[in-house]
Amino acid sequence: MTLGQVLYRDVLSGDVLVTNYYKIEKVFYGSIYKVKSHFMIRDPSSFDVSSSPPVGDSEEYHAKHLTNKVLRYSVVEKFGYHECTLKKKEFLMMMNVYIGTLKSLVEQSGDEEREKSFLMGSTLFLQTILSNFSNYRFFVGPSNSIPKGMIIVQNCSTDLITPEFYYFVDGLKEESFQSKHADQSGTSPGGSSLMSMTLEHHQATESEKSDSYGSFSSTGSINNNNEMM
Repeated sequence: MTLGQVLYRDVLSGDVLVTNYYKIEKVFYGSIYKVKSHFMIRDPSSFDVSSSPPVGDSEEYHAKHLTNKVLRYSVVEKFGYHECTLKKKEFLMMMNVYIGTLKSLVEQSGDEEREKSFLMGSTLFLQTILSNFSNYRFFVGPSNSIPKGMIIVQNCSTDLITPEFYYFVDGLKEESFQSKHADQSGTSPGGSSLMSMTLEHHQATESEKSDSYGSFSSTGSINNNNEMM
């Protein structure tokens, strides 16, 4: 059986940041993707959690191995995100530059409604973050392209069982990918992760990149205040 997958690639850095394996919805006037991830267990010692403890050593075995398990965000682990620590002023400066670049790309489409939704949504999105800045964490893609690549935002105040990550819709392009016999964990029968498969599949693809950064116009600039639209 062949399952269709949609990859979402950063239009500036070329990084694949997420796929439609995760639940995705548009928010903030359709300008932002909200992606619900989940936790996955990782063992630094590569211990097989499915193996049985030695006879008579159950307590010692679990104390040594099971307590060393660490929880990782699935989307962070699978797509190789790097967490970045940003102060509010740094975040605001980087976002003004990044949104200015996306604004130029949106204007090229000639769709006035799309441009209006982008400005309204991105402005409200940033004002929401700035009003409760300590509730958010920030990541970049595997290429660690700062400040060129997208800054991925995680809301830490939501349900920790299904952590929410946010992406700019106009900062991503959709690409189709066909994987055979992929199971629900996103892993192929041979053991290769979906991420490895997608990177191999797209290795020869020339990513669309922009070398210019437009400044955010006065009509779309973000001010450091808590006023909501």
